Amino acid sequence: MKVLYVSNNYPPEIIGGAELIAHRHLKCLFDQGFDCEVFSGCLTQNMPAFNLRSEKYQGIKVSRVSLGQEQTSWEYENFRNKKLNNIFEKSLLESKPDIVHFHNLPGLSVDFIEIAKSKKIPTVLTVHDHWGFCHRQTLTKPNGELCKDISKCYECQSYFFDNHNMRQSILERNKYVQSKINLVDVIISPSQYLANQYCLAGCASNNVEVISYGVNLADYCPLKNQTLIKKNTRFGIASYLGKHKGVDKVLDAISLLPKGLDVKFLFAGKGPLEKDIKEFINSHYNGAYVEFVGWIPPENTPKFLQSLDIFIAASQWPENQPLSITEAMASGVAVIATDCGGVPEIVRHGFNGLIVPMGDVCALATAFQLYTNDPKLAKLHGQAGQRFMSQQSIQKTILSLYHLYKKLISSRLA
Repeated sequence: MKVLYVSNNYPPEIIGGAELIAHRHLKCLFDQGFDCEVFSGCLTQNMPAFNLRSEKYQGIKVSRVSLGQEQTSWEYENFRNKKLNNIFEKSLLESKPDIVHFHNLPGLSVDFIEIAKSKKIPTVLTVHDHWGFCHRQTLTKPNGELCKDISKCYECQSYFFDNHNMRQSILERNKYVQSKINLVDVIISPSQYLANQYCLAGCASNNVEVISYGVNLADYCPLKNQTLIKKNTRFGIASYLGKHKGVDKVLDAISLLPKGLDVKFLFAGKGPLEKDIKEFINSHYNGAYVEFVGWIPPENTPKFLQSLDIFIAASQWPENQPLSITEAMASGVAVIATDCGGVPEIVRHGFNGLIVPMGDVCALATAFQLYTNDPKLAKLHGQAGQRFMSQQSIQKTILSLYHLYKKLISSRLA
């Protein structure tokens, strides 16, 4: 079986968890003897737009097409491009896969789905966010409010610029993207929440399956022969440092805590709020409570998580199934998370973590104090989370994908 994965980015180029998830799934298939390839976009500034190059990444052939700045912005026609269509079709004819599995497509072209279908190749699409019916992907308005009516996209952005720099209706964009997504044989959603959202939006008229991302448990289980000495209760956040991730809310909540608590807050990542974190450290606690540790490479994430007692995921948009949360849970770390998206499906309040209302800074501060005052509770919640994740291994996910691929290929041959 030959499998082709398509994603707008692919490691070592990483924007978020979707690229890591796609690679980890494909690498598992590759290690089990499957013939695997990748068609990916890339954001390099050193190549003209639409140049194609091929390389090997951890043994897997990756064909990367360079994307121009306009192709990756939601203000432009980032969902289709004739040049990209021609490049992909040629690559598809050379690759000759048995199945094409699409991941994030912003910056590429939803026409890829129809091209694969025209070659009678079965197709699968994993949805990681709301891009199929929300051009901003996060289902949030520019002011941060949640969108409650997806038929009113024009309130956020009434038009986009097409490839000829002409204004086009954003509603036409949604209709076009929906029509192509509905050509996919099977849509995979890691959470029931996002599966429901796509069905309600009319972007999933065909089969939808809920399959967890899964975690390589061996990487994240606490080290058996290593006892980490923790002088205080350690909270950590590891994400893109932006407002939609609630980083500013976490800082505000820390400001509400009484002085003298034996706690430490570690911020890891990169993004526009990095400056705010550093200013907060200098002006409030002089580094005594808060420390900025910078961006952590994926291979070092397990060590960082294992140094924590509590992981914070204060997202201000309805995320699907955040990889950072599942990794923290697999590491035996209690989780404080907001009540949005698919998060409550994995973080059970009072069982393996604490759920707080999105945007409620006081509730966030209260959760911090609850775990600080009762470290044993944090430990119990961390253990419960690890037991929960023991049933969500990446091996189980790969087995589900294999059966799905086999079923679709058999149907085509029949």
